[in-house]
Amino acid sequence: MERCYLERPSAAREADIREYLEELRTTGTEGHGTGGLDRVLQGWTFEDALKRCLGMEDAAYAAAIGRCQGKTFLLVRERDRRIMGCINVRWNLTEQMRQFGGHIGYGVRPSEQRQGYAKLMLYLGLKEMRKMGEREVILGCDRANTASAKTILALGGVWERSEAGENEGETDDFYTIDVDASLERFAPVYEPFVGSPMERVYLERPSAAREADIRAYFAELKETGTEPHGDGRLHCMLEGQPFEELLERCLRMEDADYVAQLGFCQNRTSFIVRERDGFIVGTLNVRWNMSEELASHLGHIGAGIRPSLQRQGYGKLALYLGLVEARELGLGQVSVGCAVDNAASAKVIRSLGGVWGWKSYWEGGDEWDDFYIIDVDEALAKFEPVYGPFVAEAPAVFRV
Repeated sequence: MERCYLERPSAAREADIREYLEELRTTGTEGHGTGGLDRVLQGWTFEDALKRCLGMEDAAYAAAIGRCQGKTFLLVRERDRRIMGCINVRWNLTEQMRQFGGHIGYGVRPSEQRQGYAKLMLYLGLKEMRKMGEREVILGCDRANTASAKTILALGGVWERSEAGENEGETDDFYTIDVDASLERFAPVYEPFVGSPMERVYLERPSAAREADIRAYFAELKETGTEPHGDGRLHCMLEGQPFEELLERCLRMEDADYVAQLGFCQNRTSFIVRERDGFIVGTLNVRWNMSEELASHLGHIGAGIRPSLQRQGYGKLALYLGLVEARELGLGQVSVGCAVDNAASAKVIRSLGGVWGWKSYWEGGDEWDDFYIIDVDEALAKFEPVYGPFVAEAPAVFRV
């Protein structure tokens, strides 16, 4: 068994998901845990199957089709991003699902079975259930499926009851698992095999050669209603402003005389780029020589992550990279802000050592922001072992 992580299905993964489903079809394997993605094998378009799969997380959407809320993940091998299986976790169960389904369904790729991945997947499913506030879960399997029963029992499952199966002569057994007890007991066994979807990245300065990729990045932000952060106002290209002019302004913001004329502070904008394929993951803007007024409502570091790559650890990696830049600029302490209702950003900042400092309302904005203070050297010393391995050296032509 190798290290794996959970990844939400996406259009970018269509070819890989189709390949996975085709292996299920050719081996006669049921599509457990696919969240309905296997409807592609019944003639559905991938777009429609994906829309339905992702829509199940919404309570109103699920209720409209008589189902309970659910979230589907791909189990992905860290080494090569190969899909090893699918898992579907469910909450607010309907009475029918509570009696005949359960909270977790999962399946392992036929060619990767009998290697321990089912147990790892169930362990990861229990972690997701704990996030949903579930303390006890129900799982069922066909009595003839002794492999599934062994997996459930191996993670602390306790037999609860039996029900007649969907087909004549079949019997389904149902088990309960105490979520907290199971996770505490088996963390030493399975955590070493829990990988990260985060890949190695480097910082790259904006350039004319990247215009198409930069436009694609901001187009994704616009399509998903995501506010741009840390981009040195390059996003204004989507409002019709010439890219060449925006790029020139962005690159000149490091010059003290130039920013003095604008009444702003020196700052440097970089793209966070995936080493494997040069894909733009996010943006980073580091500021220095700020006036007291700017420091009180702007902060030293701003960053944004591509919507399709969020919740994979890149927010923390971006802040770490910002701290590295801050140290190179001679900053011993930095302030980092976020909207008061942005719990995800606040969690990222605190995870890198941020201590709440003040609340600010900027006339140029429309909301209150919380600001946190981070001791740069202290944070880097503590978190270099965690994030340093994910920082690559940029190709010479792109080095910041």
